[in-house]
Amino acid sequence: MNKEEIPQIVKDFAKSHEMYRPLEYKGKYQGKDVYCESPLVDKDGCIFPTGLPQYILQDKDGTLSYIFGLSALDLIGNIK
Repeated sequence: MNKEEIPQIVKDFAKSHEMYRPLEYKGKYQGKDVYCESPLVDKDGCIFPTGLPQYILQDKDGTLSYIFGLSALDLIGNIK
């Protein structure tokens, strides 16, 4: 799968969890594809802080999981 193209099912799942910014593919975590919202960036390229991260994980069978808050912080250094 081309990771530049976010699957529609992932986009729909994100909206159901109030994730409205564009999504980006971040890598793999325990064999699952990991997606998150693109950061908010100002005209000078500075990233705005937006709180704790939110991730969507997709299993090989297509099962989706929503990870947020402190659990999402644990993923940051483990996404490959």
